[in-house]
Amino acid sequence: MFIVFCITGGFIITAFTVIVNSLGFWFGKSDVLADTLIGSSLSFSTYPEGIFKGVIKWLLYLVVPVGIVAYVPVRLIVSYKWWLFLLVIVFTIAIIIFAFYIFNKGLKRYSSSNLMIARI
Repeated sequence: MFIVFCITGGFIITAFTVIVNSLGFWFGKSDVLADTLIGSSLSFSTYPEGIFKGVIKWLLYLVVPVGIVAYVPVRLIVSYKWWLFLLVIVFTIAIIIFAFYIFNKGLKRYSSSNLMIARI
């Protein structure tokens, strides 16, 4: 299971990085925001899950996917639950698809801005 979680964690972190850096297609200079979100995901993963409650805990699972990368695999290694394992796999596939979608949408927006120059 450790190897599977290393692979899914790598995919999730890569997809999250692609999504965050793709914001530059819409918001010009978003590199500071991207660095902050990626850095916060690394910082929050070093703390134990139990100290986060309420809205912050939901943000760590959905907005910054630290919960799926760090907390759920630890919980699964300690006590296996098949539905949590399935959740990690489904989330990994979903975030990869979402990263491809966001990047391709942004790339089309970026390349279509060059068409204005070609028309002049």
